Amino acid sequence: MVEHALARGVIYVNHTFTSHLALSASLQPYAGIQEHFLCEYPAELKPLAWELTREHLIPDENGEIHLPDRPGLGFTPDPETMLRYRVEVEVMVNGEILYHTPHWSRSAL
Repeated sequence: MVEHALARGVIYVNHTFTSHLALSASLQPYAGIQEHFLCEYPAELKPLAWELTREHLIPDENGEIHLPDRPGLGFTPDPETMLRYRVEVEVMVNGEILYHTPHWSRSAL
């Protein structure tokens, strides 16, 4: 998509505003490309979106955000929040369990 937008002179503007984690994921391919300097920023995050990670994308004094310079999406998930919102899920097809939510306890944090 990046090359496609650059080749056609199109400016990419993300429309991912559910969380800073999702925002980081949608902006990573465009990081460092000067032509793609606009983004839709989540002004009023839901509590889950804020609590999900320990770090956040906060605009600087110029109103710009800077993606984290850490591995992956650059955020540390908050395990307590993940545990609070955890839902047991089991995916079964023709009687065979393909996925079951792994056991995870507070003592593992």
